[in-house]
Amino acid sequence: MNFTVTHSGQIDFLNCAIFNLPVHGPEANELETGDFYEGDLSLYRTFLHPGGWNRDAVRRFLHKEFKRHPAIAAILRKSPPIFTSNHAPFFVAH
Repeated sequence: MNFTVTHSGQIDFLNCAIFNLPVHGPEANELETGDFYEGDLSLYRTFLHPGGWNRDAVRRFLHKEFKRHPAIAAILRKSPPIFTSNHAPFFVAH
C-alpha cells in the first residue's frame, strides 16, 4: 500500500484481483494447497499463506484499507473495466 501511494502519480491503472496460485507453479510445491474450483479455474490451487494472508484477509484489506486511500481510489476511478480482471491479457478490445 505504501509503495502504491508513494508512486500513485506514476501509476495509471490497478488490478486489485486476488492472486491465484497456478497448479504447476513452483510455489505450489512449497505451500499447503487444496482444490480451488472446478471448471474454468481448475488450473489454480487454494493455499495457506505462511503469513496468514488468506483470501478473506486479502479481500478485507483491499476493501477496507487499500481501495479507500484517496490516492489509490483516484487510480481505481481511472482504471478501464477490462483492466480489473486477472485474465485481461486474454481479452481482445474492440
